Amino acid sequence: MAWEWLPELVITHIYQYLNLQDRVAASKVCKSWHNAFYAPFLWRTMELHLDRDLLQPLDTELMTLTEEPLVIYLVQIFGHHLHRLELIWSRPLPFSLQYIPCSLQLFAPGAQAQAASQFLRILHSKDIQLKELVLTDWIFSYKWKFRGRLLFKLTRFLRSQKQLQILSLQNACLGHHEASKLLIAAVTGCSSVLHQLNLRGAFREWKDAYTNPKYLESLRQLRALTNIHLDYSALSNEVLYVLSQHGVLTCLHVLVRDSDNRQHVLSNHAWNLLSTTCSNLKVSFSIVNIAHHENLCPFLLPSIPLSNFQLLSGCVWDQSRTRNFRSTVRLLTNFYSGTLETIHLHIKNNREMLDDLLLEMLSKCCRLSHLQYDGVLHNMETVREMCLMLINIKTRFHDLHVKPRILNVTNQQIVRDICNRFTKKLAEQQVHLKIEDSQSVC
Repeated sequence: MAWEWLPELVITHIYQYLNLQDRVAASKVCKSWHNAFYAPFLWRTMELHLDRDLLQPLDTELMTLTEEPLVIYLVQIFGHHLHRLELIWSRPLPFSLQYIPCSLQLFAPGAQAQAASQFLRILHSKDIQLKELVLTDWIFSYKWKFRGRLLFKLTRFLRSQKQLQILSLQNACLGHHEASKLLIAAVTGCSSVLHQLNLRGAFREWKDAYTNPKYLESLRQLRALTNIHLDYSALSNEVLYVLSQHGVLTCLHVLVRDSDNRQHVLSNHAWNLLSTTCSNLKVSFSIVNIAHHENLCPFLLPSIPLSNFQLLSGCVWDQSRTRNFRSTVRLLTNFYSGTLETIHLHIKNNREMLDDLLLEMLSKCCRLSHLQYDGVLHNMETVREMCLMLINIKTRFHDLHVKPRILNVTNQQIVRDICNRFTKKLAEQQVHLKIEDSQSVC
């Protein structure tokens, strides 16, 4: 089949897997590929590496039309189609490992930030209205000069956005003053339509930010906010009170790391007020490198409408004392049996007996539909009990995946019996059973 005979839908689908330079090259294949190049939905989304893509020149043929970089040239043509823009700073490598293309070696220091500022100025001058703006890994922008000028242009661009619905500053690691300016700019432009905000890692330090008046006022002005991602350091009773004022919040995602400031304590009253005013609220907790129960229980309060819980305990811990995972699993079952939908427990190298508590959790948590347990089961009979619960429709699971490290002769017999008894019955209920073994897989 000749290339020009391909349907335009197939061609545009291929275009979606190509970077900007390859798209331009593919547009010269034939007339059909050239026409597909101008399909509007192909330019709804753009992912841009500020320190690489903005200095890539056009090829020699297009150079006759303009001397601007390829991205600038394309955004002037297709910018009015743009809905989602992701601005990325690449992770810097040690100088000895960096590969710097010849086309970029002649640019002066700070050229990347200046080119990014020019790009934002063009977006602003063309009055391009986005629906989603994502800043990815801006923590690495510190290595470029003219960073202040770039942030000024970004603030100005944000202030002009009237239709922005999603804003992500994840891992921006900005100074408190810089991040506050971006938040205020977003409030100025799109406070009535912005419904999703991601501030995980947005601030370099949260020591005073969670009670800062500008931060609280910015959250208060976001009247349509339904989904927000925060570090635990960004939470306080005042923040919960502010989020409860409009009563529209449906998803609150909280990340807790061992490096976060956890000295402040939230109250049951603040959580209860939030869950009462926001009746459809679902709270997610992701806990990283915190394993001991006495460190976990202060922020797992009974008034939280906890829907999703993820615990990544890490591989290194204090061997001189137990991590008491039994108390943690029991707390989850006792406090959140009516709200939990998803649980991920990544507690490898755990030596505590949790089999009975996992079965209890499955039987009591009526909404639980996904349990991922990366840990030790002391008895393969536990898997048999799980299968029986699925057969009797006591759970809402669609997948059961077990991956034992080592199976002795007794456990191998149990696995064969489980596969023979339950695989077909579970398949009839659209439940996928998979048990892996180094010697056999069923």
